[in-house]
Amino acid sequence: MRVRVLSDQNPSGAHPMHGIRFLERLSLALVLTIGCSQVGAQSINQLTDLNTGPNGSEFGSLGTEAVFFDGRHVFAATDRVHGLELWVTDGTAPNTRMLVDLCPGQCSGNPNNLYVEGSNLFFAGDDGKTGSELWRLPAGSDVPVQVSDLNAGAEGSSPARFSRISFVVNSSVVTRTFFTATRNDVGRELWRLNAGGSPTATLEFDINPGGGSSSIGKFGVANSQAAFTAAPDGSTREFLLLNYSTTTAVPTSITSVGGFGLSSQRRLTEELLTLGAKSYLLVSDSATLDSELYASDGTTAGTVRLFTADQITQLTLQVTLNRVFGAARNGSATSLLVSDGTTGGTSVIGTAGIAPSAMVPLSNRLFFFANSASNGRELFSSDGTTAGTGLFKDLVAGGGAVATVIGRRSSNGLRAYFGFGDQLWITDGTVANTIEVSGSAISGSGGLIAAILPTTGQSALIGFANQAFTAGEPFFTSGTAVSTVALGNLASEVGDSFPTPISVDNGRLIFVASVQNQTSNGRSMPILGGTIESLGSFSGSQSGVHFGKRWLRASSGATLTNGLPSGTTSLTGFNGELFDPDCIIERGGLVHFIATASGGASAYEIWQSDGTQAGTLPVTSLSTTENSVLSICASNFRTLVGLGDAIYFVGALSSASGLELLKLSGQNQVSQVAEIRSGSTSADIRDMMALNNRFVFTANDGIFGNELWASDGTGQGTERLTDISPGSTGSNITLLARIGQRIVFSARNSTLGNELYVTDGTVSGTTLVRDLFVGSGSGLGTSLPVRTVSDNELYFVGLSSSEPNCRLFRTNGTIAGTRCAYDSGALNLGPIMRLASTSQGALVFASKRPGSSEGEELHVMFQGQLVNLPGLDLNPGAAGSMPGDLLAAGASVVFTADNGTSGTELFRLDLPDLALIFKSGFE
Repeated sequence: MRVRVLSDQNPSGAHPMHGIRFLERLSLALVLTIGCSQVGAQSINQLTDLNTGPNGSEFGSLGTEAVFFDGRHVFAATDRVHGLELWVTDGTAPNTRMLVDLCPGQCSGNPNNLYVEGSNLFFAGDDGKTGSELWRLPAGSDVPVQVSDLNAGAEGSSPARFSRISFVVNSSVVTRTFFTATRNDVGRELWRLNAGGSPTATLEFDINPGGGSSSIGKFGVANSQAAFTAAPDGSTREFLLLNYSTTTAVPTSITSVGGFGLSSQRRLTEELLTLGAKSYLLVSDSATLDSELYASDGTTAGTVRLFTADQITQLTLQVTLNRVFGAARNGSATSLLVSDGTTGGTSVIGTAGIAPSAMVPLSNRLFFFANSASNGRELFSSDGTTAGTGLFKDLVAGGGAVATVIGRRSSNGLRAYFGFGDQLWITDGTVANTIEVSGSAISGSGGLIAAILPTTGQSALIGFANQAFTAGEPFFTSGTAVSTVALGNLASEVGDSFPTPISVDNGRLIFVASVQNQTSNGRSMPILGGTIESLGSFSGSQSGVHFGKRWLRASSGATLTNGLPSGTTSLTGFNGELFDPDCIIERGGLVHFIATASGGASAYEIWQSDGTQAGTLPVTSLSTTENSVLSICASNFRTLVGLGDAIYFVGALSSASGLELLKLSGQNQVSQVAEIRSGSTSADIRDMMALNNRFVFTANDGIFGNELWASDGTGQGTERLTDISPGSTGSNITLLARIGQRIVFSARNSTLGNELYVTDGTVSGTTLVRDLFVGSGSGLGTSLPVRTVSDNELYFVGLSSSEPNCRLFRTNGTIAGTRCAYDSGALNLGPIMRLASTSQGALVFASKRPGSSEGEELHVMFQGQLVNLPGLDLNPGAAGSMPGDLLAAGASVVFTADNGTSGTELFRLDLPDLALIFKSGFE
């Protein structure tokens, strides 16, 4: 194989790739290894090196969570090689490293909800196989262990909101760790973490019985009992107490605390703060548009409304003062709110309209940023009285502007950090010890402090974005300027253009890319390499071809192109939903789509176009009344479909009807097809796809939840096809994909989990394809890709209880035709997230082979065999080239990758005739 750079707009920035001469004959030797075929005719070419300077956009940043555990600072961070994973540092750059690649390769382990208890760091993480589940990192180890696969299968339970609280049961003090998690048979509910010994997790209480979720908010203590907010009916959140019979038992019941006047218009938010004997909660009233602050002692009689405003936010406890503070907005003025838990002791204090933010309790005061008359936005403090509320220190002399501020208290509670712009300040509550600790690496650079994550003592991790980047690189500080140092460059500045291939039209590749000092990011080039030409500014990786040109969404209109600058035109004056080919419907020689006129306050309508500026205009006028058209149409959210000479879309004929299924006739008359959900609540219609003489879609009628429906365009011919998950919860139908004259989709119920179904548009023809993960475990996740291989077959990523090593499956819509795509006993593949199928039926995907020294690279599969082609390891070593955005073009695949020298750029893989090679090799 010979590898060559086909185009380099800056030869001085080019880097040679490792080359191997390849044979251009079909009389090739076929060498079979275990589950693999070795083929020697293949070519990878680098198509572009558009950006040889700094990154076009940033890839990599400090995450939003950090803790101090086992003598080191543990945090979440993203880099270009591994995605979002766990990292550790001792506060120095040489000792900052990734701790574990939980999901091998560029796929993210996505560690979140970091929580330390005993000798374990608990967190939610995704290994790329079981979904987001509960993991622990034992002290003295770098190897995380999964505590439990709470929601068996590929979907994950997404543990969150770990909270350790103490309360009283039968006169005994009980301390317990609660968290929330999802299991298919109970929904998202209340769980208990048993952290001692060999940690386990158990279901504590099914608040909303059955498969429905209870929308759990925050935890606290009221009337010496464990308290929290949740919705027992799955809809209206209430203030609840857990009732235990013994200190070791699970709750026997829950008690709802009244006094809030809750209804469909009056709802509790997730806020719940406990201070002494009282809990503070917020009620949002959609009828009056008010926000109300309540205090409760855990009884209905002891629940009192303290204050009402247009909006109340930022509730913050000041334990020393025994006060709760917040920001109360009335009209355009936002003031400081303080309460001692009584109506008489609740009021706004200080100067009206100071717009407090970044509140941090410290010592016997509250510190925050606010507007002052002469000094601009500066650091204030309050002791809970008007006289004791005012400017604390002028940090930016001369009334300098301070915009977004981040405020955090140190983990030992003795200091407060404030960050704004490129300034980091720390205070112990005295003016003399309120000092800037930005350090030379941050101060004066003109960047932005994006995150402050306290860890231990007064140490913290700082996410700082300088002028060249958009996300925060990691810095460390222990509270002094000299200790504020950079920990590394997660963005790895190597001159990426971060291209996105869109399509191949007329033998030319159309793509977008980021190049410094150039406003036009749309380009095209011959698919075999050559001159790169600018096509203007547009976006999106999905599009459709109409009137012989590809339609691409632009900032105000659409770009129409045949791949050549001379064949590129623009339509302006509208903002269109043009992301998905199915969101542009052809009818009567015209295309129709959802759009709104740009530059004004007009609502969305159905537009039509003949490809000219004069012929592009709206054909509905629903916005002239109280009616409306749903403004969203995109992949897996299709709200537009054509059938016969009619177009069907989602809209409302009146505010009383809600968003329903509407019809645009051939004469552009609008009518309602059916009222799927009575009343003003939206039926949540989406994923509309034509099928034979009907179209299918998902909808929620308010009785059966989200299920699959079909319609022939009449009210009588509109019917619900499924009740996969009985009850109002619905089956969360997603990932609709066509397979011949049928559609496969993902759906969930409490017995089978999330599995693959198929429909021909009729009730009798809608069935389960296969229970891939037997039992309540899920064979499919909620956001995994499904890619078309041919008209009658699909590949998809899933998890099987009978073949646990299989990551990739194929289906023709029958149980017999749904199986592992390869011999999972012989091959061990890592997570597969990006797929493309060539015209000859070869499947090309990105994966990291577990147990190998290679990173994430391209792999080729043909007829169930992994074809071992030389040269696919573009970036030898553990880093890998991280192929992405795979676009099939005949027997070739265009993709993005980082070969380790030129950054993330465009490459092309050319495959030989594998069918002929396999035939010659086997026969």
